[in-house]
Amino acid sequence: MKKIVCFICVLLIFTLTALPVYAAKERVMDTADLLTAEEEQKLSQMAQAVYDEYGVDIVILTENTYVSDIQRYAENYYDNGGYSADGIIFYLSMYDRDWYMATSGSCMDTLSYSRLGDIFDRISGYLAEDDYYAAFSNFIPLCEGYIEEGPSFFATPVVSYLLKLCLLLPVAFGIAVFVVFLEKKKMNTAVLQKNANDYIINGSVDIEEQKDVFVTFTVTRVPISQNSGGSGGGRSHGGRGGKF
Repeated sequence: MKKIVCFICVLLIFTLTALPVYAAKERVMDTADLLTAEEEQKLSQMAQAVYDEYGVDIVILTENTYVSDIQRYAENYYDNGGYSADGIIFYLSMYDRDWYMATSGSCMDTLSYSRLGDIFDRISGYLAEDDYYAAFSNFIPLCEGYIEEGPSFFATPVVSYLLKLCLLLPVAFGIAVFVVFLEKKKMNTAVLQKNANDYIINGSVDIEEQKDVFVTFTVTRVPISQNSGGSGGGRSHGGRGGKF
């Protein structure tokens, strides 16, 4: 009986140790120590609720270290953090009081450049007063509101393309008309001549009989490569940043 109990215990231990351990993703990393432990936990719960509802990661990162390229740093941090393809990271650097919001996936449309500006305008007062919890606790719901709303009509690819086309066509047409006008103006100095003698320099024309004889030809065949593959690129990002 004891052997059976020992065998069952060993089997249970082996089974539990063999099960994969899933570590919860940290969505709030306050390395600059701007928040209390309780505030950090509340923000993490808010970010987790957004992920559970929409599958979108909202990440907040604060640091005191100097970063030469804050945009690339924020984008790389998100890409290498194991987060969802759809999400946003709010990076706050206290070294030079820089901020950057990098978006990924569907958030590039739902959290467009103009919407990120609107979000920052609403929380900039809290940042200026060093009330970081108020800033972040408003940042998450503002992002969630836009995520729930979806991309704005003017942010959709087709509409965006048509708007750009409408803006570029008049400009291109204006440039073309201006170039034609200049060329036409240059041609107004020409005077119609009655015969071709005025265009011939004496002694400059010496026409002799010439013949071209076709002798042979050579055909060179080059095989066409059938490889149509290409190399892939990295993840695309949107975003906006500045100082506070």
